[in-house]
Amino acid sequence: MIQNPKRSAETVTDQTHWYNYYAGYSRSFTKSALHYCKLPKKSIILDPWNGAGTTTSTCANEGYSSIGIDLNPVMVLIAKSQQTTVTDLHLEKSKLLTSRFKVNVDDIDSLLNWFDKESVENIRKIEKFILKGNEFNSIYEKTNSLSNIQCLQYVALFNIVRILLKSFIPSNPTWIKKAKINEEKISIEWFEIRKNFLNEVRKLECNIKIKNKKEPLIKTSDSTNLPIEDNSIDLVISSPPYCTRIDYAVATLPELSILAVKGENEISNIRRSLMGATTVPKTLPKNENLGNVCMDFLNKVNKHESLASSGYYYKNFYQYFYNLRLSINEISRVLKKNSKCFLVVQDSFYKDIHCDLEKIIIDMFIANGLHHVNTYKFKSKNNMANINPKGKKYRKTTKAVESVIEIIKKRKNYGK
Repeated sequence: MIQNPKRSAETVTDQTHWYNYYAGYSRSFTKSALHYCKLPKKSIILDPWNGAGTTTSTCANEGYSSIGIDLNPVMVLIAKSQQTTVTDLHLEKSKLLTSRFKVNVDDIDSLLNWFDKESVENIRKIEKFILKGNEFNSIYEKTNSLSNIQCLQYVALFNIVRILLKSFIPSNPTWIKKAKINEEKISIEWFEIRKNFLNEVRKLECNIKIKNKKEPLIKTSDSTNLPIEDNSIDLVISSPPYCTRIDYAVATLPELSILAVKGENEISNIRRSLMGATTVPKTLPKNENLGNVCMDFLNKVNKHESLASSGYYYKNFYQYFYNLRLSINEISRVLKKNSKCFLVVQDSFYKDIHCDLEKIIIDMFIANGLHHVNTYKFKSKNNMANINPKGKKYRKTTKAVESVIEIIKKRKNYGK
């Protein structure tokens, strides 16, 4: 039986110290999909939008090999941190964390958006301790070099910085404000941030119970161009970025600012590359069959009377669905014959136009020759659309439906 993907209160509580990621789904759902498919332990499971690593972590605990792909280096780091085992916990070197680390804070350092220079120096000293003094040329080079234990230490740093920034986080938790004047910037002494960091590391240690487990392959890569061989995956469990115009890069802006090597330009490039970004391309890609259901939605957006519907919003939605289509092509390519795909999706609205993401995705898979087996529907109260007061002009409330789509790639009739 497929479980509700909504994260239960127990699940959220257990993972509070790790990373409370808005777009995540429950471990119980992931386990239910694994048990439902009754796969042999030699099987390989893929999550092309791995996020904080629920799929890869659950697969590891259940004894399965898995591959987790994500383009946001923050999420790759968090997913890797969850693979830390008791055997990895050699944190006695934390005693070497002193204020004598030499760091230079550049004027382009993105942390200066919220902290004064001395506080940024203190944060960078902790980062230098985590990196063991090593320096890198890019955020991706840095992330790819990290061990699981270093990733865990970064998560501890992420958590304490996010707590310090609570006054800059509005009702929409996926948006972060910045200090307008220097007087609004946060100041924190070295002894305090050091103490908070070490305490946070110890809290994360308490969540680690397993000595050894099947370690997944977690990579920084793009769902539209998976670095995986054809017909090599036994099961896909994932959730694409929802079509709700949540800017996932901005949602992780404090964490990206900690990781960034080249300031806001580097962060901006990552933001534009992520699926679901609120930025729009100058020219739209062509020659990709998005399907009748998708094109019907896009045409309604294009003809809507509200401001910028035919311009910015149409381009934004088109880019999202173009990337989604390429990603579905890739999932279709890498799945073995007779293998399944489970995707957690949520519907949404643009003004008064319903975006039925479930039907759009099913339509795209069918166009590739795959088969729709079933859809499991669950009502979701966790809907960011209700935070936006402007939406009430078109509807009083938005009751989102979260669906789990079950797809199978049969031996016959497959082809793009």
